[in-house]
Order: sequence, then C-alpha cells, then structure tokens
Amino acid sequence: MEILGRPASAEIESLHEEIISRWPGSRIEFVENPELATDGAHARGLDGVSYVHLRPGADDEVIYHELLHDLFYRMGCPYLGLPESATGGFPVLRDLIEIRVSHPYVHAEMTKRGFQRQEYWRRMEANILAWDQPESESPTVRFQNAAVVAEHIVSSPYDATAVRQHVEANYAVTWGLAERVEAIIRPAERTRSAWRRALVAMIALAQETLAAEGVDMPLNRVISVSPVFTATELKRTSRRLLEIEYIPATGLIALSDRRDASMLAFMEPSDSVAEAMRDLSGGLFLPAGTFLNEFGVEYLEDEVI
Repeated sequence: MEILGRPASAEIESLHEEIISRWPGSRIEFVENPELATDGAHARGLDGVSYVHLRPGADDEVIYHELLHDLFYRMGCPYLGLPESATGGFPVLRDLIEIRVSHPYVHAEMTKRGFQRQEYWRRMEANILAWDQPESESPTVRFQNAAVVAEHIVSSPYDATAVRQHVEANYAVTWGLAERVEAIIRPAERTRSAWRRALVAMIALAQETLAAEGVDMPLNRVISVSPVFTATELKRTSRRLLEIEYIPATGLIALSDRRDASMLAFMEPSDSVAEAMRDLSGGLFLPAGTFLNEFGVEYLEDEVI
C-alpha cells in the first residue's frame, strides 16, 4: 500500500485494512494539502468515502491519528452538522468543538495501540509555554486557546504542571475556560451518549463565552448533534423525546431533543411548510424509532465504542 507516493508502514496498512474490511464498500482518499493549518485533517464524505488531508511530509503518527478519526466515525460516533446557510464563524466553531471532544478518545486509542506521540506532546507543551502576549480580547480565540490547554491536560502522558501554572498565572480568563473544557472533554465512559453529551456541553460553553462578550451566535440553534438514543427510548412515543419547529430565517424545519434542547437535524420541506409541519406533528405520536426512520433522520443507538 502506498500513500501519496510512499510506502505505508505496516501499522498504517493494518489499520486501513481494519477499516475497509469492517465496512465493505468504504474508501479512504489521501489528499496532499500544503495549505493545511495542521499536519493532518479527516473529513467525512458521501457514499462511504472519507478523506484524509495531509501536509507534505506528514509522518506515520499523523496518518495513523487521522485514520483513527475515520475509524471512530465509522463506528458510529456522534458528529456535528450545519445547514448550508450557516457560514462565517459557525463552521470554525463546529470544527473546533468536534475535534476537541474526539481527541481524548483518539489519543487514548493511539496509546493503546502503541503510539506515544512524544514529539506531538512536547511541541504542544512548548507552544503553550511560549505564549507571551496579553490575553486575547477575542472570545473565540480565548475559547480556542482554552480548548488546546484542556486537551493537553486531559490527554498528554507527561506532567502538565508547567502548562497549568503558566496559563493560570498569565491568562486567568483562558484558564477558567480551560478548566471547564477539561471537565467536559475528559471521557467518563466510552459510549456514544457520553460523546454526544460532551458535544452538547461544548456548544453551550462556546455560546456562553461568546454571549458574555456581546457576540450573538445562537450555536445551539444552528449546530446539530447526531441523535443518540437507547433501545428503550426508541420505543417511546416521539413527542416525549422530540420537538419540531419551523425556522423562518433558514426556511428549514428543525428537529430538537427535549432532553437537552439540542438540535438533532434540519429538514427542508418538500411541500409547503404547513403540510410538512402537519405531517411531522402527526408523526410525533409514533414510537421515536419509527418516526426517525419514516422521516429519514439518521440516528445512533447508544452503545460502548
């Protein structure tokens, strides 16, 4: 097996084969991208195709890391969605939240499979300790920095005392956010529902952070989170779990989760809005699983990952 013209290591080839064999018909495309902001990135595609974007010279650990993102995605781990009309800062925050919630799982899996990523963690620590500018006035930048600090504390195999002390002493607001992010992204259990709860909590924290600075970005009304239900919940009447509403600004119908008020999916009415709302409202008397299947809403059944 070759990746971008060079032989893949035995470990990468084995993981690639694991993914392809477990999900027949799946395919992973490797794309060289010199303008990538990070060493690598994973992107979900359609019809079983995923994309791994790599900067020139990306090493085996980077490739393995991105393949693990694909593995977790195909295992049915929750992810975030956006209506096409949501532009500007929404995609940036969606990607940030999705990455930081998934990374503790990915890092733990890499360690379990024998990758220590010493250079990665040393470089992250050095970058944080090199911060010497005044605390950013941008709430988005502070949230991004806090998420990086929290990831390092949660997942680095090395002592994080120096990072804690540096950020706490010099960036009080960022440190306060980092402590909250740390509590959210530290996995309590390896289940789809735990992963989803972390995504919902991160959306809420990001929105709170922005609102405190007078930035009106209703993330919890724009970013959707993959539905996750237990087998018992899927048998319950839909109206106990689900709620529908029409959003005039987007022309879409939103399906939300009554348990935490998060968005589950956005649907474009094929007929008139009134007819679509009437059909969906009638469906709320069906079992939740039946409702989701009938109206084409993808969902996940909760299980260990």
